[in-house]
Amino acid sequence: MELKFNKAIDRPVDQVFTTFTDLENAADRVRGIQKLELVTDGPVGNGTVFRETRVMMKRECTEEMTITEFEPNKSYTVSAHTCGNEYTTKFEFEPTGSGTRVDVTFTSTPQTVLAKLMSPIGWLMSGTMRKLFDKDLEDLKAHAESNAARSADSSPSQG
Repeated sequence: MELKFNKAIDRPVDQVFTTFTDLENAADRVRGIQKLELVTDGPVGNGTVFRETRVMMKRECTEEMTITEFEPNKSYTVSAHTCGNEYTTKFEFEPTGSGTRVDVTFTSTPQTVLAKLMSPIGWLMSGTMRKLFDKDLEDLKAHAESNAARSADSSPSQG
């Protein structure tokens, strides 16, 4: 299964990329995330591992995810392995005048025989996944375009 999304954000690429990759504050910015815990130390980049907790179908679910590709201000990819599937989400950032276009591609690839047999059910979940991604992108857009983000962008501690 592959789902694609995009969002236009009225902020420069570097600021949008920073908003999206600020994992330490993700739970405060994205309403769907209950908790996000960094597993690895150091700056966010290729190899960063984190645990994200959400409520899905009235159940709390925690997934461990890894950033498998990271190109600052251009793209990053997050991967997770669960229930016999590999889930990959690629975020791409493209300047558009004074703003940014964010393209997101979510892919679910069954890795086990059981996951392959169950893959048709995954299509039934595509509507739920679309809503989840739309809400997350809208939350990140709102934060990136907010006055709080603008004042943080101008603080001398950025770097």
